[in-house]
Amino acid sequence: MTGVDNDGRLGREALEILRATVPGRFEFVHADVDATDELPGGPFDLVYARILLTHLHDPVAMLRRLFAWTRPGGVMLIQDYDASAGGVWPPLATWEEFERVYYGVLEKAGKDPWIGWKLPLHFAAAGVGEPDGTDVAGLLRPLAEVGGMFQAVYQSLRPMGLRLGLTTEADGQAFLAEIADAARDGRGVGMSPLLVSAWKGKPPEPDTRPAP
Repeated sequence: MTGVDNDGRLGREALEILRATVPGRFEFVHADVDATDELPGGPFDLVYARILLTHLHDPVAMLRRLFAWTRPGGVMLIQDYDASAGGVWPPLATWEEFERVYYGVLEKAGKDPWIGWKLPLHFAAAGVGEPDGTDVAGLLRPLAEVGGMFQAVYQSLRPMGLRLGLTTEADGQAFLAEIADAARDGRGVGMSPLLVSAWKGKPPEPDTRPAP
């Protein structure tokens, strides 16, 4: 198994854990996958990318690259988010603050929060063909359990939201206080973004051996 990531520290830590706890052969390549044409050990029986395409300006080109790394007879499996279903119920009075910062920052950064929904179209545009299958999964839990997820996402985007003029310190504090109170008091439920999976098998190479 070979992993690729542009975060060398995280990749090396994961490699150490895998080698210490799981039987098998594991390798890590510290590289920007968006600028890498070939990987050592490739092509591979399974090429898997999770939450990658949403960060790229050209997801179609990446799908072509990933499918090229897939061995004939192998499978490419892609997972990414569709954020359209994420939210809390009953709605918070300050929920608009979360959406303004979340969608606003992603838009300014050129990222697509609905890319999971578009995976079949991107597969086709990349010349891969329609996916062999898809799956959609979400997490619906009491806000007491998942409220922290929304807080963490907002906190990670908030500095950029402030720099872009999408929010103010007061608006941010109001949202964080309300969702913390709702989670503490057990008011309502939270739905995570939907995780969309799509996969495509590469046809095996024809058997060119002479007939017996």
